Amino acid sequence: MNKAGIADFPVILVDEGLYLRMPTDQHNRFTSRTIFKFASRHGQFGYVTGTHNVHLSSTNDFRHREPHVSFFGAPRCVEDEDGDLGPYDDGAVPDVVIQFSWRNKRGYEEDAIDEMMNDAVEIERGPKSVTCPRVGFLIKVRFKKKRTLQNALKGSKTQDMGGLDLYRLPHGTTVDDAINGTGGASKVTYVPGGPDHHIDITAQDLGFPGTPPVAWNGFQIQMSRIFVEMDTYHKKRQQNLLAC
Repeated sequence: MNKAGIADFPVILVDEGLYLRMPTDQHNRFTSRTIFKFASRHGQFGYVTGTHNVHLSSTNDFRHREPHVSFFGAPRCVEDEDGDLGPYDDGAVPDVVIQFSWRNKRGYEEDAIDEMMNDAVEIERGPKSVTCPRVGFLIKVRFKKKRTLQNALKGSKTQDMGGLDLYRLPHGTTVDDAINGTGGASKVTYVPGGPDHHIDITAQDLGFPGTPPVAWNGFQIQMSRIFVEMDTYHKKRQQNLLAC
């Protein structure tokens, strides 16, 4: 799987064969919109991508993970011939990573973010990074109990969205730290009608030392907006009898 470049996709055994579980429409919508917004509004402060491998140490058999969104601050970027910023090296560890989980069961995305925050290496098969990623975020969709959706095209059961769990992990921490509130990690839950929460990426998160650049006004991702966008899309699928 590593050699094929698909080591970070969920693989399911079906009828004695391997089934590669590809990203959902909801996942792709979140990543593409996040990348577009950062690149269009804050491109002078760094580089953002949805296709960057984070290589892991020998602790994890030199595997790699592919963050759903990777941010590199300008201090760790170089300009190409067109003046556009990019990572200083193809194997560089991002300053900030985001994982988005629509349907993956407990374990897959948690393992991914834990490994990146603790076992990332700047050079493939090199020593562990002692600083990066500086911070990682995991967004997990909360679903309500299953209910019947009559005449559905993809089965009779569906689940309505209930909220979003947001985990924030500083370098060297885990999802369990976020759940327990240790090591500076944290977990909050957004539910419609309740307090809003957001991802807040600071200049320090992107590696800018001291006072932030004058033009930097921060980069936030509001959980309420993500929820509304995802819930609207999900309800439309339910109305079209595409149960999931």
